[in-house]
Amino acid sequence: MFANSCCLIVHPKGLLLWDTGLPDALATMPHGVIKQGFTFSVQKTLISQLREIGYKPNDIGLVGFSHMHLDHTGNANLFSHSVILMQKEERDAAFGLESDKYHFDPATYRMLRDSKFIELQGDYDVFGDGLVVVKRAIGHTPGHQMLYVKLPNTGGVLLSGDMVHSIDNWINKRVPSFNFSKELSVQAMKDADVFLKNQNAQLWIQHDLEQSLTTKHAPLYYE
Repeated sequence: MFANSCCLIVHPKGLLLWDTGLPDALATMPHGVIKQGFTFSVQKTLISQLREIGYKPNDIGLVGFSHMHLDHTGNANLFSHSVILMQKEERDAAFGLESDKYHFDPATYRMLRDSKFIELQGDYDVFGDGLVVVKRAIGHTPGHQMLYVKLPNTGGVLLSGDMVHSIDNWINKRVPSFNFSKELSVQAMKDADVFLKNQNAQLWIQHDLEQSLTTKHAPLYYE
């Protein structure tokens, strides 16, 4: 069983939503839906969680996707007005003619096709102060990326995307068979390990249920 998390970053210069989770429509399906061999379910919608902390989709100026698999793009169409932060390779794969080759579901993000993009080919300091940095981490998909956030009280946190899916896989540097590139996936984990040690930062694995159960969830927050 996996968790499925997304995060809202509140910065003095704006709001950044990292990933958009599974589709809110799943909340109306008590038993979820089976897709790509997994059972997906939602107990609490993204919209309701944003509302609970005083925000609505139109308030969010920036959206970053770790990658374009449907459990990260489920509510992407709600944010077509936002500026999208994405590695060039991921954008090319997601909006190309062979998106199914990468296990993408274009219906979940079709409204983004004409959105404004900041197309990346490496790391990106979102607000120019080193506090919120997109980290390139190719491997799981052609343009996978992570997000580093440095908080005044909590310290540095690296949001994993799907660089790794569980603590056990992280410790043993295991790579799922369906990843875009095993070699690049292993290298991304090695690079992340060095980065975490240099920054004395925590790794938050977005799919790890055990870890998720120990962290705060909206309306609670980290600062």
